[in-house]
Amino acid sequence: MAGELPTMGWPYFHVLIRLGLALFIGLLAGLERERRAKEAGLRTALVLALGLTGLLVQTWVRWTTTAVSSLRSRCRTSSSCS
Repeated sequence: MAGELPTMGWPYFHVLIRLGLALFIGLLAGLERERRAKEAGLRTALVLALGLTGLLVQTWVRWTTTAVSSLRSRCRTSSSCS
């Protein structure tokens, strides 16, 4: 239809899924450590899981943006990318 706007997915949805999954796994690990009365318990496991996932997502985003910009610059100098 002429009046409809094109739909576009939210670009950070996969980041939220990964962070949620990391929190869930950290929660499970922390609950297990709390149950066994270990020193590092629930809060420590959640903070570690969230921090490491954030670091991995940041690295992934930087790597993909670098790879895309590298491909774009190669295509500008080469005629084979058309």
